[in-house]
Amino acid sequence: GADNTVKVWESETGDQQRTIEGFPRHVTAIRYIGETDNIITSCGDKLVRMHNASNGGLTRNFGEIKSWPHCVAITPDSNIVTAGDAQGNLYFWNGNNGQYLKTLSVAVPAPPMPVK
Repeated sequence: GADNTVKVWESETGDQQRTIEGFPRHVTAIRYIGETDNIITSCGDKLVRMHNASNGGLTRNFGEIKSWPHCVAITPDSNIVTAGDAQGNLYFWNGNNGQYLKTLSVAVPAPPMPVK
């Protein structure tokens, strides 16, 4: 969230289970990984992280991305992690060992010119 944390809640009771701290900027996206207690996050510091939501422990950091991250995704088996940034780049890593795989750049269209 905007308070630089991830809060984990019990869905059945609505009770907050824990707060995961250590993010230097806003957390911009979060996803649970399959049917596990692991989560993947993106942060305004341009890093993607994997945490264990049960105990808050950091599992791994993934490489830095170029601009403000907007989204993260991960395959249910954790094999592929991807993040998208404000400049239209998609970054891919091996989710099991953190190895960088590739970046795909998608052209972001310029705003239309005003008509005179």
